[in-house]
Amino acid sequence: MSEKVKSPTKPRQKVLKLSNLEKQAKKLNVLTPFVVNSETNEIVKYYEEFDELKIQELLVELNTHIQYDQENNIGYFEDNQKVIEYLNYLVIKFFSHFHDEIGSQFETNIVAFETLVRLGLFHTFHNEIFNPEQIAKVFDRFYERIELASKVIELSDVDKQKLANLQNKDILFKQNKIIPEA
Repeated sequence: MSEKVKSPTKPRQKVLKLSNLEKQAKKLNVLTPFVVNSETNEIVKYYEEFDELKIQELLVELNTHIQYDQENNIGYFEDNQKVIEYLNYLVIKFFSHFHDEIGSQFETNIVAFETLVRLGLFHTFHNEIFNPEQIAKVFDRFYERIELASKVIELSDVDKQKLANLQNKDILFKQNKIIPEA
């Protein structure tokens, strides 16, 4: 006798509810302690999951600091490696208890960044505390913005070329007293 083979059943589909989403979102705002020195019982507090809104704020601050650096001829972000290192620093700042203490002034952030590196906390955050998938999420958003900016610039260049072509045609029409048909 042959047995009827049951086909695997898919789990029931669930409709997302705003109340469930709000519960999930609240979990994003919980700081978790991490002991950095067991002898002195010193801890740092950090977010295990990275909030998308905080990632956006982080990227806005990065952009603001790069503009400030350029406008004031500081030269801190002279190469891409510095931008990547600073982005990694901002991950620590935005996703730990240090955020409010440091503030948004560029010079203060540079001092905080260098202090975290000197004391080994930069390394600790990135190699022991933060989940690499969460850091990757920040970099994904960073590269998405770069790609979007490239597309906007590319489109802008195409539009400028079209405008130049239209202006050239207009000049030709005027020189030859040709009136284009509408």
